[in-house]
Amino acid sequence: MKAEDIKKWVGTNQYLLDAPEVYVPDMNSVIKDWDAQPDAARYCFFSLVEYSAFIANMGVSILYEELNLRRKNIIAERCYYPEPKLRRRMIKEGIPLFSKETFHQLKDFECLGFSSYYPLQFFGVPDCLTLAGLAYNSADRKEEDPIILMGGVAAFNPSPVAQFIDAFSLGDGEGVLADAVEIIHKMRKEGAKKDDILLYLQQNVEGFYVPKFYEERYYPADHPERPNQIIGHFPLRDDVPKRIKKAICEIKDVPMLRNIIVSNSEGQEMSMGSGEITRGCGHKCAFCEGSYRSQPYRERPLEEIQQGMLDIIKNTGAKAVTPYGFNLSDHHRINDILGNLVEHSEAKISMSSQHINHFTEELARVAYASGNRSITLALEAPTDLMRRRIGKGLTEQTVLDKFRIAFRVGFSKIKVYMVANLPLQTQEDIDYLIDLAKKLHDIQVEEQGDNLKTKVRFSWTPFNGKAHTPLEFAEVGPIGDDGLPVMQKTMSKVLDGLHELGYGFRIGTDSELSAINQCMSFGDRRMGKVIEETYKNPNFNYRGGMSIGLRKPMADFYKILVNNGLNYEMIYEAKDPERVFSWDFINMGVTKNYLRRAYFENYCKGIDVGRCQEECINCGGCTKVSRELFKKYWDHSLPEGRHDLLELIEKRFKKQTVAKIRFKIYVNPEYRYVHASKIKNYIRRAFFRIDAPVKNKITLSSDKLKFNDWTYGYDYGEILFYSKDFDFSNMVERLNATFTDNDVLRFISAERFSDTASSFVDSYENILYSFIVPKEERSLSVMNMQIKKCLESKEFMIRLKVLGDKRDSTKTIDFDARPFIKDIWTVELEHSTAVYALLQDNIGVYELFPTIFQTSKRNVLKYEVKRCEYTLAKNEGAMDMFASVCEECGEEIEEDVLGNLVSEEYCLKHLTLMNASTTEERIVESSDTESDDDSMDELIDPNAIKGDHEDDEDDD
Repeated sequence: MKAEDIKKWVGTNQYLLDAPEVYVPDMNSVIKDWDAQPDAARYCFFSLVEYSAFIANMGVSILYEELNLRRKNIIAERCYYPEPKLRRRMIKEGIPLFSKETFHQLKDFECLGFSSYYPLQFFGVPDCLTLAGLAYNSADRKEEDPIILMGGVAAFNPSPVAQFIDAFSLGDGEGVLADAVEIIHKMRKEGAKKDDILLYLQQNVEGFYVPKFYEERYYPADHPERPNQIIGHFPLRDDVPKRIKKAICEIKDVPMLRNIIVSNSEGQEMSMGSGEITRGCGHKCAFCEGSYRSQPYRERPLEEIQQGMLDIIKNTGAKAVTPYGFNLSDHHRINDILGNLVEHSEAKISMSSQHINHFTEELARVAYASGNRSITLALEAPTDLMRRRIGKGLTEQTVLDKFRIAFRVGFSKIKVYMVANLPLQTQEDIDYLIDLAKKLHDIQVEEQGDNLKTKVRFSWTPFNGKAHTPLEFAEVGPIGDDGLPVMQKTMSKVLDGLHELGYGFRIGTDSELSAINQCMSFGDRRMGKVIEETYKNPNFNYRGGMSIGLRKPMADFYKILVNNGLNYEMIYEAKDPERVFSWDFINMGVTKNYLRRAYFENYCKGIDVGRCQEECINCGGCTKVSRELFKKYWDHSLPEGRHDLLELIEKRFKKQTVAKIRFKIYVNPEYRYVHASKIKNYIRRAFFRIDAPVKNKITLSSDKLKFNDWTYGYDYGEILFYSKDFDFSNMVERLNATFTDNDVLRFISAERFSDTASSFVDSYENILYSFIVPKEERSLSVMNMQIKKCLESKEFMIRLKVLGDKRDSTKTIDFDARPFIKDIWTVELEHSTAVYALLQDNIGVYELFPTIFQTSKRNVLKYEVKRCEYTLAKNEGAMDMFASVCEECGEEIEEDVLGNLVSEEYCLKHLTLMNASTTEERIVESSDTESDDDSMDELIDPNAIKGDHEDDEDDD
């Protein structure tokens, strides 16, 4: 099927999508012309989840940029798992899966790559391959079919999906994937067979694993000691390695990702501003797969991070930036990184990913001052003993001290992350959390008094054993008499205790799906048949990794599991030190001897394994570069970072006078499916790229509208600057010149706006408003005629209410809109008709939210109605668009009860400061002149003041 036909089909069926913006080009996506590069290698990232879940995958963004921008002869695109309605229509009409960028069907690519980060996604592999028009079993695919690859976190146990995948890429993908794609393209062009290509990859590309060249062997079911257990993993050829070493790249050799793909849908605010500052983790938490699979620990050079983070803001329009790493506070120059962001950007700094041990008051205050109002503290376990076991290294006193910091700083929300069902955890350990929570509550009262500003919520995630971690040997949980796992120890007492303290709680993850996820994590190649039979089950409903059937999948899944010689006990039981796992053939760097020691000698005995930054723990995961870095940690020879972060934050909010820019834009029709919040990203990026000192607040007239309901094409908005000294000349041309990659919008006008107008209505040019008319079986022309009659009557009064933060700050004004009507039109909706009008000249720019017009029994607009009331409400987090702003801080200037501004220049806070300053100056001036001594004494004599109060008390 041709790409043009698929694109046309998508346009016709786009209404089926809950997120119609999926097939609109993303910011920073790369679209290459296939006809212009007929000899290019063609690769497609194949998502096992829907668009909104996959777009934030940073690993894919890094590889997407490398393949498209640093390898000129590769075309790399993306394909997402379709939404349910679209999927059903695709199956019904025979439409194969296709790429987002150019709508080519997946069969047209030479290579497809799954990125899996959650083992439940394995169930989607046969479904995705079938939707692509390919056989899901590797052995059944044709010679000319694309080669199927898989990488990602879940691929570190590749056995469950080995029968579906041609080759796995294990470890860091930078360089490795691009080399593999070029090899596949070159060998196919030379006429090589698929098996020859796969053999070459297995022999020559680091971290590649081709399942068809290996086999697994198992003990028989009647074996006295290890029934049905795996014996080992063996090569079928002498010319392939027995063990596969994962690929490792030094972070300094990987350019920092600066063009993160920005989603057109809502969400993804945090990840769009993420910059990787470290890779790997020096903390060896026993349950954490990331601590082991990402070894060794590496730090990106400071200079690259500082410039890279600022480039990310410019290239994405991000309002918030996140220095990204498993524990960002591990980077020895973290203060310099944050200081640079505070000095050179106005973006909010998110610091959620940090080890609680490194949570300092300075970092907490920087996070709060930059706009963060919530923070996550990973406690994981309730007692000192359990925290030592998991390698957290936290004493109760440390925990209390860190929470005291958070309460003192005043975060509005603290999310406390816990792990449920940790191995060897007793009921007493669990119940102790009540005592700990009471101590936290006492500290909160000490710091915050009667007004407990901070809301605390505990969140539990069920423990799942992970491959390549010390807890791969642990019992995941007991098995009941029915052969099914006992999901969790009772927590009712703890939840009751938290409820009494006013603390919230949440136990995440469906426990049944958690059990099935454990099977996928620990399964061997026999699990492939389980996946295949589950896929064929009529109750199967994949839904992008979040479900595998109806709400009770356990029974069906367990039958399939048993029929293939497996059961839950094999996976959930405690393992002995000599247990062979299906992933043992992968050399992760960390040795299996270390994992044994960490579990049987440390975890079981309650001994902390230690941290790499403090001393070498002999895990085997270091490279030469990482060991040299750790030696500097141990020797305390690393340079100290800056210690003026709080001063920089204070200075950040004492910047120049705020200027307001009003602009008009035209939005490309293709992008009217995109949410208005994402259009703001493009606008913000344009202003960033002309080095405007943006205050990050943007308001559009269509903030409350979806563009697919808005047909006119023009929009109006405002953005705040921190400076009046900015060069406003040729601003429209400069802004439009920044749209080199996406033709999403163009600026029609952009000019500085004066706050000195006598009336806020006189200060604006246009207003876009709408109202809904209930629909009956009448012709659209009759409806239009009735509406036009009303709007063209002698008087069409509109009452505006502009709402501020307080009730008393509401401003109301009536005006006749009839002289300003420029155009009216209607749009047929499913259950009603939307009526739009555009007013011009001196009325305003922002959307009004009207009440419904009074209607007659025939449900058409009543002609006689001439007065309607509209309310212009503030968007959440946005300023009143008709408000004047303070020259000091840029916040709204408050109004008194009569609706008058408290000051033409300053908000109430800064007006008070200015008055105090003026009074102080007057006192100083008076003291320097020969003024009346008695009057001065009366002004400043504390005894005179005291005497006045005493007289008042006598009168009482």
